[in-house]
Amino acid sequence: MSALYGAAGVVHDAELTRVLLEAGADPNGEPHFGDALYHSVEAESPECLRILLSHGAEPRGSNALAHALDYDRAEHVRLLLDAGAAPNEGALLVHAVRRGCRPETLRLLAEHGAELDRRGGEWSTPPEHYKTAYQNAVLRGRDDLAAVLEELGASTELTAEERIVSAIARGERPQEPFPAELSPDAQEVLVAAALFGPLDLVRDLVGPDFFAHAGGGPPGTLLHHAAWVGKPEVVRRLLERGADPFARSGAEFDTPLAWAVLGSQAWREPGCDYVAVAELLLEAGAELEPRFVEVAEGPLAAWLASAAGAPAQGRRRPSRRRAR
Repeated sequence: MSALYGAAGVVHDAELTRVLLEAGADPNGEPHFGDALYHSVEAESPECLRILLSHGAEPRGSNALAHALDYDRAEHVRLLLDAGAAPNEGALLVHAVRRGCRPETLRLLAEHGAELDRRGGEWSTPPEHYKTAYQNAVLRGRDDLAAVLEELGASTELTAEERIVSAIARGERPQEPFPAELSPDAQEVLVAAALFGPLDLVRDLVGPDFFAHAGGGPPGTLLHHAAWVGKPEVVRRLLERGADPFARSGAEFDTPLAWAVLGSQAWREPGCDYVAVAELLLEAGAELEPRFVEVAEGPLAAWLASAAGAPAQGRRRPSRRRAR
């Protein structure tokens, strides 16, 4: 890690960033092209980003604009666009909708020339399953974003999948036949609906063995996804309805309990209780693996360490994309 990368992209120290740039640090090569700029948008304050841009940081090719959309930081997006970031370097309107951005962010992208009907998806989505920003807005129940896109002139064409899945997410039983195959975006919406909404309706329609993607991670059952987000009540209800605590996802850490262990990195999120999830899965017959103590975090790490008689520190953590 370079000093500039650390200043702008890790500790987000604007004054140190300025000093390093004035001393000759390369704003475009720290340590690789665009790294400092890309990570500077993670700070709530836009000052490090502003300083980098004023010293010649090049936004095109850095993916900094897409990353600013991950956090829906309007000022960061505006600064990048004004500095020449390309609004069509990827399907950024689709990305903004999928990341839950506000209507004004979509307007800002459109004002700078973002293609309204360009199709896109998660990095792992096959191109044949790409959707427009409008289709994604309807699918995800974002009527406010759909209205803005329609007002801006986007196509309002929908497929049966968007109509059916969005109805389910609202808790309505669809009138049209359920599709035999679902796109990754539709799978993600149904997983979210099961975790945070009409669980029984989703399970009735997709069955207990529904195997689905959520985000860019590998697929898993609803029980896997409930364990990943640390939702003990959902885990309990799924187990009561016949979910398999031994189900394999095919990833390096592939059981529901293994997903809970990796997901425990989010233990600070409101409503998460990974210890309760682990207890429910163990009661259902799941087995602890020695490696779990090496990767768990928060209360689950302490609980596992106590059970194994090992210290809850010095653990390594596989990346989410690789390990799940």
